[in-house]
Amino acid sequence: MNAERKKSPIGVLFLTVFVDLVGFSIIFPLFPDMLEYYAGADSFFGGLIANLAELSGEEGDKKFTATVLFGGILGSLYSILQFLFAPMWGRLSDRIGRRPVLLMTIAGLCVSYLVWIFSHSFLLLIISRVLGGAMGGNISVATAAMADSTDEKNRSKGMGMIGMAFGLGFILGPAIGALLSSPSLNIQSWGLPGLNPFSTAAAGAFLLSLWNLSWVMRSFKESLPAEERGTAPRAG
Repeated sequence: MNAERKKSPIGVLFLTVFVDLVGFSIIFPLFPDMLEYYAGADSFFGGLIANLAELSGEEGDKKFTATVLFGGILGSLYSILQFLFAPMWGRLSDRIGRRPVLLMTIAGLCVSYLVWIFSHSFLLLIISRVLGGAMGGNISVATAAMADSTDEKNRSKGMGMIGMAFGLGFILGPAIGALLSSPSLNIQSWGLPGLNPFSTAAAGAFLLSLWNLSWVMRSFKESLPAEERGTAPRAG
């Protein structure tokens, strides 16, 4: 049983963390174009951006200032939700097991990217980022599952793989976003309601999460034995 538990989970957990970080960073190169698109398509958002630019107090290029503020706020929103939900998912996985929590959160990530694909309004974009950030808190569960699945001799190697997934996610996420924002790959021309210039990048993240979900369903065996669940002390 131990050999079975050690055999397969590292690749699955690596992909889970990688997808979380891609979801966080894939949007980075799109910020300037998103600002322009939603400012023109959404009157409330356009007014909000104008107010942010004025409140910054900067002289000169107000558009640049607004872009920086917009990117900072939208990027921070995802991270704040991850920060808030990571302990909750970790605690839940201590009680019911790692596998069901991973499946639930990865499925939630798929839904968040699906909402982003059809985010013709700024409100839908915010909903997708809030949901994605909350579900992206499953990094704590993936880390715990890695600790469950490795012995003391191999634990540092497993945690090193988690760190590698972080690094690759940050490196490749923006690159994937930039690549999929190419006009030649734009799926907005398909004519489906809600599609926007950023739907291709969202679809790429959705397919990556869907692949991760299917891999976890097929390959990841529960790493926390039933007799060890619910034994962690309650935290404040």
